[in-house]
Amino acid sequence: IQLGVPLRVQAMNIQPEKSNAIWGDETQVLTDEDCLTESIQNKVFQIGPLSFSQVNPWQADNIYKKIELLSKNLPVKKVAWDLFSGVGPIALTVGTHFERVVAIEENQEAVSFAQRSAKMNHLGNKFLFQSGLVEKELASLPDWAQHPDLIVVNPSRRGIHSDGRALILRALREKPHSALIYLSCAVESFSRDLKDFKKKGLVLKELQGFDMMAQTDQLEWLGLFTWQQD
Repeated sequence: IQLGVPLRVQAMNIQPEKSNAIWGDETQVLTDEDCLTESIQNKVFQIGPLSFSQVNPWQADNIYKKIELLSKNLPVKKVAWDLFSGVGPIALTVGTHFERVVAIEENQEAVSFAQRSAKMNHLGNKFLFQSGLVEKELASLPDWAQHPDLIVVNPSRRGIHSDGRALILRALREKPHSALIYLSCAVESFSRDLKDFKKKGLVLKELQGFDMMAQTDQLEWLGLFTWQQD
């Protein structure tokens, strides 16, 4: 905290249970403002007290620029999935080029702020935001959303659940031109999921690392997967 700069947002989360869950169900906002506002990729995002966001916005901007470039170059841009979507920066970035975007995030607060941000950026009604586990929410999508041309995933350090990987592969098989963009903060789970995707016919076409924290070994890995061409 810089001296002389007042806190804009302060909140207290109440966790009454003795468990390994970090957050409780009740959060009390102690300031007039209930979120921070960040500007990335010429878009405005709102971030709540319990919402995940990249702590290095300058490098995050580079990541989202790369995701936009990869998505823009795809041959068909009708439906995209943004899984583990957080407050929606990737969904809103991809939504610049795609007709419809499905964004799934477990954290209900993050979903609420993603919906706010979509309205603030005047991107229309092209987004379907859903709160829940990816492997459960994918099983209940409307018909128009079941066959994506692009899937972007940004999971936690645990990577993608095996059920989630199976559903992603099933969706991608529907369209041979489809692609998967995988953003990972943990090379161990990324390597595990990569091996599984490779066994099923996906090929890692491009891989780039982004240094998120200088003088540490913490990198974000961005991979582009497409189907093996005969």
